[in-house]
Amino acid sequence: MRKAVFLAVAFGLPVLSGCSMVGSIWGPDKATQQKSAVQRRLDQLTQDINGCTAKRKSGQFTNHVDYALCVNAAFQSAMFDVKYPYPDIVATLSAERLRDAELADEKKITDAEGLANINDKIAEVVRLEEARSDTIGQYVETPTNQYFLQMMQVGL
Repeated sequence: MRKAVFLAVAFGLPVLSGCSMVGSIWGPDKATQQKSAVQRRLDQLTQDINGCTAKRKSGQFTNHVDYALCVNAAFQSAMFDVKYPYPDIVATLSAERLRDAELADEKKITDAEGLANINDKIAEVVRLEEARSDTIGQYVETPTNQYFLQMMQVGL
């Protein structure tokens, strides 16, 4: 910022207030670039899950477990790539999806019951994520809640 003010004074340019305005002259700042990269990767997660769903609809996946493994792999990879700070949450959601898929394949629960179990687990981990953020005294910005919600909607 000092450099920008110096250049403005030295060359008679109007002084720009705030570093963000100066940053926008020179291009997006690093934080903006990182957020964009995270958003692109999470958007890719949507495409990956849609690919799993297409395989299921085409008959490539003949049971719930195969579909769950595909969705879990896409989800885990995306969360790893965006450096999601709580890998245990990712593991918990993946384990719940796989457990419910196994139970559905064994006809011990219905698809609706399995999806309800996943929805309950997602609600639980969203609360856990918020509690952890409160515990460290600051909110850890993670654009993942919408993707957790997407995980609820893809079915069992």
